Amino acid sequence: MIFIHGGAFQYGYKDVYKSEVFAAVNDVIYVTINYRLSAYGFLASKKFGLKGNYGLWDQHMAIQWVHENIEAFGGDPGRVTLFGESAGAVAVMYQALYEGNRGMVHRVIAQSGSVVSYWTYSENPDVAFEDLITRSDCKMNTLTEILECLRALNISDLQDIFSYETLFLPVTDGEFVKYNPFSLFKKNTKESAEALRIFTDIDVIMGT
Repeated sequence: MIFIHGGAFQYGYKDVYKSEVFAAVNDVIYVTINYRLSAYGFLASKKFGLKGNYGLWDQHMAIQWVHENIEAFGGDPGRVTLFGESAGAVAVMYQALYEGNRGMVHRVIAQSGSVVSYWTYSENPDVAFEDLITRSDCKMNTLTEILECLRALNISDLQDIFSYETLFLPVTDGEFVKYNPFSLFKKNTKESAEALRIFTDIDVIMGT
């Protein structure tokens, strides 16, 4: 079982719950992961071609690692369950819909979160991008200049700049998220229809 923590994609860490308790009272190999959050994980800009979704890619790489290595820990790579709460629930749904996880994820448990919730996706990431570069005095002409400016900032100063009124969220990037998830169940694109076909191959529990 791989747990993905919540925190609105802005904060949180892998041990938000006591993982040793879960492993101690159940016959299960329990894996928890960290992934990049806020601007570190989801800074995107359509204007500058910055794709975003780095946090989702981090999660995918962890899933791939489990698939390739969990047998050495007594686990079964053919019985992998993803589960998470809040933004973690959203994350497991994104992972379940991603074709690159096919064969590596067999069940998902989404606790109080879904990709079709209003707070789980940004249709216009440039709003958050512009807010960040303006507040950090990194409003430059090119993406290279902007990123160099942001990378030169002291990390504590950068943290102070982040505003939780402006959220950095998953976006359509053409690779991991190929469609607007709000229209997913309308099956109105080839990509969303294919995602649902992949999704039907796994077992799902959803709760609110």
